[in-house]
Amino acid sequence: MRLTPGEFKKRHIMAVDISTSAISAVLALRHENTEIIEISKTLRCPLNLFGENFSGSLVQHILQEGILKIFKDAHAVSRHADLITVVLSDPFFSDLTFLKKIYRPHPEAKVSEGEVALLFRDLEKAAKHGGNAALVRVGSEILSSKINGYEVPTAGGYKGKSIEISAVFTFMNQFMMEAIAGAQEKFFPRSHLGYISDSMLMRRTLQKLRALDEPAILFDIDGETTGIYFLSGDSIEHLGISAFGIKTLERRFSPLSRYADDMLEENLKAKTETALKPAILDWWEGLSPYLKNLEERGFPKKCYIAGREQAADIFLPHLSNYLKSFFGFEPDLKMFSLEPLRDYFHPASIISKKQDILLASLLYEHDKK
Repeated sequence: MRLTPGEFKKRHIMAVDISTSAISAVLALRHENTEIIEISKTLRCPLNLFGENFSGSLVQHILQEGILKIFKDAHAVSRHADLITVVLSDPFFSDLTFLKKIYRPHPEAKVSEGEVALLFRDLEKAAKHGGNAALVRVGSEILSSKINGYEVPTAGGYKGKSIEISAVFTFMNQFMMEAIAGAQEKFFPRSHLGYISDSMLMRRTLQKLRALDEPAILFDIDGETTGIYFLSGDSIEHLGISAFGIKTLERRFSPLSRYADDMLEENLKAKTETALKPAILDWWEGLSPYLKNLEERGFPKKCYIAGREQAADIFLPHLSNYLKSFFGFEPDLKMFSLEPLRDYFHPASIISKKQDILLASLLYEHDKK
């Protein structure tokens, strides 16, 4: 019999992060009584997707091989996993947000769980017909619930004239889903498998940090791409994606990682900084058309940069300057970081910008139990 995740006081958990630069994994033991996540092992399988069509057959083959390898390597470390969470990066997923509001014939009665479930089923139908028919739905979550226009933790149990629910639905490629399910069945057949997009994961983490009390823009800088998202209390909006990431920058500047780690001599450091400016301007020009769509409704003050490499820091001062110069917008710009949550992890030194997205998924599943 397969046990549900909530039945364990200690759970062997595994998170897998699929990005355009690597497939990474972390194995951990989560102590439910103390909420401590004890890291056992981190694994990484680099990918080379440069110049490839992300939906092409070669990329599918590379991803399938990488997924099998990371699951095989994880199985060599531990033969048991209660829970596996797969984190999907852009462009390997599609998040669609749907909202529905209804007026109740009997506002004096408390909202039942059945009413909420019926409303959510309507959103599921909208997602089924409104999404890409070639993609498979792998996840969903209610983003917000409102009674009479006021936000509540959950609509059930409240009285009111109207109920409004916003939910996000995550879709992915059928081939990739089958590759992941096949690897799970081969190496961890008794585990519970779940999926989450990295944008949804970071939104939840920012909420946990109480850093999303107002809308924000998220710049998700991956290996070969940069995705832009508008995050708010009741929606996730994908603004666009650019084919320029950290690996793009590394191909132009071989000492980039040493520069990011502040390991260059002063003269070479100065030369690198000068040479970086036109390259990062290219990065900006690929993103700015998507940001123009925000001008009419106004830019959120908060902006976050997330990345899977230490070099993501390099973009922060440049982005701040570009937003101010091109849009007259001075942001509250920060790096996405799990540093405030380091007490959840042992050893705490595991916290780093390279792995924070992957590690955040361990917190997410804890909240979802």
